Amino acid sequence: MIPVRLTVRNFMCYRGDGTVLDLEGVHLACLSGENGAGKSALLGAITWALWGKARERVGDDELISQGANEMEVDYEFILASCRYRVVRKRSHKGNSGSTILELQMQTEEEGDTWKSLTGHNVRDTQDKITDLLKMEYETFINSAFILQGRADEFTVKNPAERKKVLADILGLEQYDRLEELAKDQAKDRKLKAEGLDFRIKTIDNDLLKRPIYVKELEEKEADLIKAQGELSIAKEELHALQVRHQELESGVRRLEELQTRQQRRMAGMIDVQARIQQNTARKGELETLLSQRKQIEKGYKDWEVAQEEERRFSESIAAVMALQKEQGDLQQKIEAERVMLASEERQLATRVRDLETRIAGRAKLEKQLDDVLKKLDDLQQLKVRNEDTKCQRENLEIKWRTLNAEKDACQAEGNQLAQKLELLAKTHAQKNGHTDCPLCGSGLGADGLDRVRKSFDVDIQKKRAEYSTKSKEMDGVKTQLAEVTATLEKERKQLEPLPSYQQEQARFAHAIAQLDTDQEELKKAQTDLGALKVRLEKDDYARDERKKLAAVAAKIAKAAYSEDGHKAAREKMQTLEVEGYVRRYHSLESAGSELSNLRSSLDTDRKSVENWTAEQQSDLTEIAALQPQVDQLNDVTQQVSAKKQEERELSSRVDELLEVRGELRNKINHCDALQEEKQLVMVQYKTALEEKSIYDDLATAFGKKGIQAMIIENVIPEIEDEANTLLNRMTDGRMNVQFATQRDAKSSKSIIETLDINISDEVGTRAYELYSGGEAFRVNFAVRIALSKLLARRAGAQLQMLVIDEGFGTQDGQGRDKLVSAIRSIQEDFEKILVVTHIEELKGEFPVRIDVVKTETGSYIVTG
Repeated sequence: MIPVRLTVRNFMCYRGDGTVLDLEGVHLACLSGENGAGKSALLGAITWALWGKARERVGDDELISQGANEMEVDYEFILASCRYRVVRKRSHKGNSGSTILELQMQTEEEGDTWKSLTGHNVRDTQDKITDLLKMEYETFINSAFILQGRADEFTVKNPAERKKVLADILGLEQYDRLEELAKDQAKDRKLKAEGLDFRIKTIDNDLLKRPIYVKELEEKEADLIKAQGELSIAKEELHALQVRHQELESGVRRLEELQTRQQRRMAGMIDVQARIQQNTARKGELETLLSQRKQIEKGYKDWEVAQEEERRFSESIAAVMALQKEQGDLQQKIEAERVMLASEERQLATRVRDLETRIAGRAKLEKQLDDVLKKLDDLQQLKVRNEDTKCQRENLEIKWRTLNAEKDACQAEGNQLAQKLELLAKTHAQKNGHTDCPLCGSGLGADGLDRVRKSFDVDIQKKRAEYSTKSKEMDGVKTQLAEVTATLEKERKQLEPLPSYQQEQARFAHAIAQLDTDQEELKKAQTDLGALKVRLEKDDYARDERKKLAAVAAKIAKAAYSEDGHKAAREKMQTLEVEGYVRRYHSLESAGSELSNLRSSLDTDRKSVENWTAEQQSDLTEIAALQPQVDQLNDVTQQVSAKKQEERELSSRVDELLEVRGELRNKINHCDALQEEKQLVMVQYKTALEEKSIYDDLATAFGKKGIQAMIIENVIPEIEDEANTLLNRMTDGRMNVQFATQRDAKSSKSIIETLDINISDEVGTRAYELYSGGEAFRVNFAVRIALSKLLARRAGAQLQMLVIDEGFGTQDGQGRDKLVSAIRSIQEDFEKILVVTHIEELKGEFPVRIDVVKTETGSYIVTG
């Protein structure tokens, strides 16, 4: 990965539309600026864009510049032959926030066109970025990214964590996956073998039952033969009874048929005799009706005249009633129009009063808005001061950390000088005052020892004075930090009402703007109200309905209708109807033909009664002969039912025995099949055990103590050589680092897998913690460069960048020169190296200088 271009917007101290760090064509550059200017923020922007991490224990929303509610980092880099772009955005509103992550690629063939590689969501896209880079955040900051105050990130880790970093750099996670796959396969084979063993035991238990099944089958087959014979006899006896039962049933059905026919015949004779009586009476009525023909025809004609007169009067009154209904409908419409206008008048009057009341409160709203604006202006000024206070606190924190590192370096170097002086004096005393200097190898007598002791004492006093000065400076910075922190807390509490005042401003401004609209609405409402009142006073509404109402009244006046004449015609009609002239007139039309039909029907009915009487006597004789068969049928029915029950029981017994016989045969066949299955299962069981053993061996081989340990063992000498090459250059060959991958266990004779770091110098081999800040940084730097070069060479990762953030403050002048020389010596191993420092004399040591300047409005970049 070769960084090309970084654009940040509202990220930490970089405010505004966008700050650009252009690294196109840059090979070795110095990123300089005062403490707190924003140098480390640019490096944090790179890691935040790639992995969403910038600082420890700092959330995304805390990275957004003060006063903004969103931020964005756009990072372009080259990997292999392609140019990639990662854009990460974060927005925060209220108590919630959202993140957008995009991955794009640009190839040489596509020119300036970016092809999207973004996944379905942030997590999916993050997985694609990590897979593309072939590394996680922790691997990056433990090798090629030497962050401020974290140069010892790898050195201070425990052995297990160091091995984890090395494993990530070497891509050993593939062996972890293979180990897990092998373990899973071994577990599957174990479970399979256990299942097969259980199946074999189950089959053996089932096979023990086969002799029992054979003996039980023989007994059931004998019982079946006996039951089948008994069932055959019962079926023959049942058939004979069923034949006799059918014969008796036929006789009984004939008896029931005769009895039913006799009952129907008796009912028919009763109906016919009743009809003879009715027809005889009706015959007399018709003969009387025909004798009154002339009188009936005259009465019917008088009824027709009265009916015609009543119809004429009814038509006249119907027309009048229709006009009256139309008149009522028109009057209702006119009244509805008046009610609607009156209601509209009341609504307008109410609206006018409401608008006048609201407009009257304008002066009060304007005063409230002025008050809120004054308070907001004060709070905005306070907010600007609060930003400055935060920057001041950040600068003080950086200064305190720098002084603390320099103070620790003074203490460590003073202790080291004291140890060397003690070693020198002890060696001189053991050899009676004449010996070679163990530090430089020259001869050393009593005078020489005194001169060296004085020189060492001067250096030690100088370190003590420098230590005291740093401590006092730290106390002063700590006091300033406390004061600035208290100021920040006070300003934070004072700024708490800002959101509520902003809401108040918006509310009052909206209310005043609404009053302008209300003023226009009031004028229109007053005009409409006046027009409505005039219409109601002059009855200026429902004009068409009023015209139609006058026309209907004229039509009603012209209609001619006599209520007395209508009543007389109706009474005459009713009198003639009561006397039956209409009914009797219509009866005359069919009386002659009906009388002739009645006479013919009477003759037919009298002959039917004579015939039915003769048939009745013949049926009674046959009924008497069939009656005894009823009792016989009941006895035979009971015998058939009993025999059927016997047949069902025997049939059920046979079915039960057949079912049991079938089950026993199936069980025996199943046992035979189980015997064959057992042979197959035993073969599978043996195969599963053999495969489990193979996968267990593979899991051990792929594990931490197998191939992975061998790979790490092979790469350790390479890391040692790289680290010692740089360390020898920076210390003139005085210091050496070794990695130990094994050590003896204290409580047993076993060997413990480890990754210890042993450091040697002219004094001997000592713990890492006993070295001064400057010496410790050189060791850290050499190890980290070795890891970075290893990562750069590792297949797949293709890391071709190196970032060194600070570390120069712990070195003296000579140490800084050697550190710069070491950086230059490795510049051909990386495509791009970026050195971050605030030390003025180092800024000119590199071919490209990038300055970060911080102002009240935010930080910006100057390239020179």
